[in-house]
Amino acid sequence: MLFNSGSFFCFLLLVLPTYWLLPSNFLRKVLLVGASFVFYAWWDWRFLGLLSFVILSVFFGARFVLYERRKGNRRRALIYLWCCLGVELAVLGFFKYFNFFEANLVLALQGLGVHVAASSLLFQILLPIGISFYTFHAITLAVDTFRGNVDREVSLLDVALYIAFFPQLVAGPIVRATVFLPQIEKKRTFDGEDLFVALQSIGFGFLYKVVFADAIAPFVDSVFKAPAQFSWIYLLAGGLGFYCQIYFDFNGYSLIAIGVSRLFGYRLPDNFNFPYCATSLTTFWHRWHISLSTWLRDYLYIPLGGNRGTLLRQLRNLMCTMLLGGLWHGASWNFVLWGGMHGAVLCAEKVIRIGQTRKEYREFGLSIDLVFGWVVTQIIVFLLWIPFRASNFQDTLNFIGNIFSLKSGAPGAEHQAGMIPWLLLVLPVVCDTFVVRSLRAWREKPALNPELAFAILVLATLCVALLAKTGLRPFIYFQF
Repeated sequence: MLFNSGSFFCFLLLVLPTYWLLPSNFLRKVLLVGASFVFYAWWDWRFLGLLSFVILSVFFGARFVLYERRKGNRRRALIYLWCCLGVELAVLGFFKYFNFFEANLVLALQGLGVHVAASSLLFQILLPIGISFYTFHAITLAVDTFRGNVDREVSLLDVALYIAFFPQLVAGPIVRATVFLPQIEKKRTFDGEDLFVALQSIGFGFLYKVVFADAIAPFVDSVFKAPAQFSWIYLLAGGLGFYCQIYFDFNGYSLIAIGVSRLFGYRLPDNFNFPYCATSLTTFWHRWHISLSTWLRDYLYIPLGGNRGTLLRQLRNLMCTMLLGGLWHGASWNFVLWGGMHGAVLCAEKVIRIGQTRKEYREFGLSIDLVFGWVVTQIIVFLLWIPFRASNFQDTLNFIGNIFSLKSGAPGAEHQAGMIPWLLLVLPVVCDTFVVRSLRAWREKPALNPELAFAILVLATLCVALLAKTGLRPFIYFQF
């Protein structure tokens, strides 16, 4: 059930008023859990069992951890924690990485002269939608219980709502248990400011997804489908198109998820903070997919040692974190390359302290080093989006190599792709960076006239609906 579909609109119209008409918090939570299961079953009902298994396993795992921690038996609490994490990681690893490791095992065996077909080893595994996100939620609950950040017995209903809450179920944001569970405890309220912020987030989300990202997508798809056939200028335009598309598609989803959650009285954290304004890759990751980058920092980088120890150990921790972060996005060597290259640049910045001692921006107080840092950072981000989007490693090499060699392309392919829509590729980023960013203060504070603000938001939503194309495109991060 896509956010940008009529079925979701009808689903929301049915669930939302029912939710606010229910008299008790318990009944509201039951409704939300039931609605979340229906929402997930809409994709593939067969994976409801897997979602239920994750909920039950972390419920009992967190209970055992809490029980032993309260008894002062840290060692046994740690054993239960590792058992719980092992279960969640086994679920994620089996469904997401089995096919990847099987294919690489087949290649390795063939390299040794042992010829075996991939399908004869076992069977192909379907990837359940959203599994990377809801298993991370489960891991968060278990770890926060062990750390003492969650210090109460969480009911099965509350665990189910935390894991399966439908606005953030399939593509985040990744919400901490310490952020969501306290909101569950109390009956939610709703006022005019909540409505304003919710509609504002949903309106911007649909603008970013339907008008910006989906308009760019056909050109991007045509170029990345067969990059060897296109000239360097088309490849450059296609890469720039995906640079825009990935941001507006994922930010659009996050904004809609935040807005829909706010309609039910729940507040999710922001997931983006104008990452294409970043003047170093370090600050880029402070602004891009914030819920994931902070999760990797707190649940992987710091446990590995973080900034403790020698510089060499710090660089090792950072590189391991980014490699695993790349692999989290997908079972492909392209994602390993993407994460590894980000890690390498972040390590280089750490060595020379870029992005750590310099105060970024000062609200667009430009300087030569600031402009230079922004240009270099965005070029790096642009180039590293290519392996993220390319179908395979060879396409990545062709794409980047042909850009730098100024290769000419096949006229037939370029004619089929059409003229390069330069304005469409550049305008969204310019609008977001210089127009939307300048409205930050207005966006964070409700307008002085709520009725006028509401009318503007309704008008903007209607404009989005009129400008939207009829075809529905799934959100890019659904595949992760």
